[in-house]
Amino acid sequence: QNNYDISARLEGSQIVLNSLGDVTKRENRFWHRQTSFPHSLPSIAETNISFSAPDTITGVGTIDFLDAGFVPGMLISVRSAGEIDVNLRIASIPNTTTMKIDTTSGTLNSESAGPVVTIIGHPLLINNPVTGNRQGEDVMLTNVLSFDVRAYDPTVSLFSLTGSTVGPSDPGWYSTAAVGPVGSGDYVDLGYLIGKSALGLPPSMFSEPANLKSDPLTPFPFSRLDRVYDTWSFHYEHDGINQDGDTDTDEGTDGFDNNGSFGVDDINERETSPPYPVPLRGIQVRIRVYETDSRSVREVSINQHFVPE
Repeated sequence: QNNYDISARLEGSQIVLNSLGDVTKRENRFWHRQTSFPHSLPSIAETNISFSAPDTITGVGTIDFLDAGFVPGMLISVRSAGEIDVNLRIASIPNTTTMKIDTTSGTLNSESAGPVVTIIGHPLLINNPVTGNRQGEDVMLTNVLSFDVRAYDPTVSLFSLTGSTVGPSDPGWYSTAAVGPVGSGDYVDLGYLIGKSALGLPPSMFSEPANLKSDPLTPFPFSRLDRVYDTWSFHYEHDGINQDGDTDTDEGTDGFDNNGSFGVDDINERETSPPYPVPLRGIQVRIRVYETDSRSVREVSINQHFVPE
């Protein structure tokens, strides 16, 4: 782990290497939650801990390093019920489950007089901490200003604006002055119409929020998989786990017509779905960097299509 980049998962106390088939399952991928479907990535960079005492930083709190999206050196903001903030900069995930907050130095340790904090960390990193120069600080490119990945959407509408053809990623596409549509097909950000339904723009296959079945227990209209493309795994339909929390388990493969329509085990009976259950025809990666020698900004765009020749 400290010498190689490998894909592995934890089964009990054993580290098991992943095959390509294993990583089709979200729970086996790097940094994804192994429990709690849909096994999402951490998405919150800071976490608030509420303590029991109203005006002082005392009591018991919890830091979940998965929910906190922890990386070494991250500054975590801890807030008491009395709105008192303590910023903690933690060099690495502690290998013990109970620590205390040192409000003076802003660190976690086991000797301070501060409140007790329960640590919930990634089991692979707690049991096998990364050390030395292998602490998640792999720098591939410096002076990066932006990094953008877009999916090709053949159904997105293109409009004409002052003589130019524009898509959702271009200025003016949302403008009432745009005329059209004059064509279709462009690289787009997933969910590009989320929060813009009032504009009355035509939807496309990547314009809307994720399919509700990709995160069925999160209340509508929220989803932890909005703007996530995933090839998914069919094993969720026959794994013996009730992902959608209803009265049936694996009803999409149980041999019964559970919904009373479209026959036995039709697609509507499945518990889960990919966030965007459509083929991905291509992606575009744009990287913008600042070049120190010439003091200029350069942008590189790479397109990769997945349609068979």
